Amino acid sequence: MTLLRTKSLALFALATLIPKPVLAQDPAFEGPIFDDAAYVCANGMEIDTRSIMIDGLGAVAVSFPDGRSPTGIARQLLPRTQSGSGMRYASDIASLHLDGRDVFFEASASFLSEKVERTRCERLGPFGSAILTQGARNGAYHYLAPLQPEGAPYYAINRRAENICFAKDGSAAFVLAPLSDGRRAQLVQISDSGRSVQTVTVGPVDAGAGQRRYTLADPQSGYEIGALHFSAQGTADPGDTNAAALFSGLTLHRERTDCLEMEHDLYTALTPDGIVQVSLKDDQLKARFALNSGEVVSFSGGYQREEGREAEYWFFDGERRLTVSIRAGAASISGVTMEDWIRRELTPLAFFSVGPHALSERGLAEIDRRTAELINDLIICNHFAGEFSGNSDRDAQIAAASGRIGCAQVPERHAEALRSNPKLGSLRDFLITNAPSWLP
Repeated sequence: MTLLRTKSLALFALATLIPKPVLAQDPAFEGPIFDDAAYVCANGMEIDTRSIMIDGLGAVAVSFPDGRSPTGIARQLLPRTQSGSGMRYASDIASLHLDGRDVFFEASASFLSEKVERTRCERLGPFGSAILTQGARNGAYHYLAPLQPEGAPYYAINRRAENICFAKDGSAAFVLAPLSDGRRAQLVQISDSGRSVQTVTVGPVDAGAGQRRYTLADPQSGYEIGALHFSAQGTADPGDTNAAALFSGLTLHRERTDCLEMEHDLYTALTPDGIVQVSLKDDQLKARFALNSGEVVSFSGGYQREEGREAEYWFFDGERRLTVSIRAGAASISGVTMEDWIRRELTPLAFFSVGPHALSERGLAEIDRRTAELINDLIICNHFAGEFSGNSDRDAQIAAASGRIGCAQVPERHAEALRSNPKLGSLRDFLITNAPSWLP
């Protein structure tokens, strides 16, 4: 084994142990000018990259399709190396070379991956201030990359999009992701049954009375295949949280899809179980979860928690809890947890979110970290309490697990949380309803 391969494998092993990669916006990072980035290559493959710092060394983790892997995904960690021009990240197995607008990727055959001949790639996603259509005033759009590591949502790879139309009937999301030159873009249709991708050319705006229309054409033939429909920006209420609601519809091959109305939304996500919306209206947080089964679960009087680049929305209704978490930045990720008769931990297929500090000056009800941790521990410990069966071996395992979590301290923390939240409200009702079950 060569020294370079030994170093590459060691870096790869270290990368798997790092829970939160340091991204390129860190001032100490001297690596590439991008953070998470996606590329579409001339050979038809798509690759995702993530910038990482390991012991002061800049590297790029690359994910690409691979037929040898049981998961169909190959991953390589490429340290930055010397290059005569541009920036080059390479091991003895793969390399990624960024030279101005030119990006090249290649991989040799190994026990880790199939051979990939050198191919030119172009970046996918919005770039700087250049946009093809009307963007949201506040917030950003993301969609789940097709190549995913295990452990999502925390490790989920999300790509930036310029716009997303969430179908009003909850059936799909239509993602517009610009390519690196001209007015070409990927139009990605995502649903719980899969995804389809086609490349389109987005025409200039055709302005009408209160409406904005952008034609979609086939890049090869130039024939029109559809259009994106927006309301004019002047029609939006200045008090609305964002302008995402201006994306009113999409026509594709003569079939019209109406977009979800989102003028008050702080967060909107298409998940495998349905569409989640968190909205702010009249200075009150509300949530709506339209499940694929047809059931709609609504919450009001929600709570928020912000810490650095992380934000959470908490909603309670009797024994039920809905939590939406967002970690902002170039590597934005999101997760949705719904706890009622079953526990759902959902990775959004596509989502919109405002910035993490959008609510900091609104004076809304907040939930502190200690209470947030208590709620999670409370659910787990109450579950353990109901698992004791009289089987000495099994009970010993449950007691050991309870001890590691600190279930014995939960009643004290629970009482403290009730004292610190004396007002009536959904949080206090939830804490009372889910009071600790005493462990034997």
